[in-house]
Amino acid sequence: MKEEFRKYLDKQFSSYKQSKALSDFKEEMLANLSDRYDEFKAQGFSDKESYDKSIEAVGDYTDILKNIDANTPARTIWTYSKLMTSLSALYFVLLVIVYIGVSFALRDKWGSTWLIMLSGGVLYAVAAFVIGAKNAAVNQKNGRTRFLILMIFLAATLLAYFSVSFITGAWTKTWLAFICFAALWLTADSVIAGRSGKKSGGVRFRVSALISIWTVAAYLSVSVLVGGIWAYSWLIILLGAAALFTYYAVVSYGKYKDEIKSGK
Repeated sequence: MKEEFRKYLDKQFSSYKQSKALSDFKEEMLANLSDRYDEFKAQGFSDKESYDKSIEAVGDYTDILKNIDANTPARTIWTYSKLMTSLSALYFVLLVIVYIGVSFALRDKWGSTWLIMLSGGVLYAVAAFVIGAKNAAVNQKNGRTRFLILMIFLAATLLAYFSVSFITGAWTKTWLAFICFAALWLTADSVIAGRSGKKSGGVRFRVSALISIWTVAAYLSVSVLVGGIWAYSWLIILLGAAALFTYYAVVSYGKYKDEIKSGK
């Protein structure tokens, strides 16, 4: 029954900013509900009756939640998803820049410079594990799910990268697996985060990040896989920027359409 109470509390707390204070209060509520349940069971009530009476007995605690939410520093809104998204995008872009820059500078060393991508992937895996494990501990079920998805994507990417690279010997192209990994993982994580029911206003951030990372992935993939079109493939970046600005225009219009129509 404790797990049922945890699910109930997860739903009740889902719209509030994650913080240590909120997590502590949730555990306090869980212990309180469990104690009440045991008391009602000892009095001869059924499982269902004890469950309902326990929830009723703790009363209305929304004011406490609102107070915790109001006093949570703004920085706690910077959740695991936003942090990992921004850092991942920046990290992989910089990693690719370093890889391409060093490879062109050394010219015929493409067979060795792929180690830059490998080392970068390993460092990313370590950072992702540390941050993901911490988030999973704080955010419980939702955090564990997202952390598990991250590890699955990372393991699959490393396996595919090494397998395809050693079989084909195309080390100068298979590094794209890491860019695709970042795009696919971000997409999956955004879907999970969206289903969590959080109202942190992070939807626009996630969509913007998705458009950006998929634009970069498409640009690099097309440029590397289709030789000799670097002079034209940069147009993909322009298309991505156009898509991003279009999205913001649509969102802004939807938010302020009444003011726009009224001319205020």
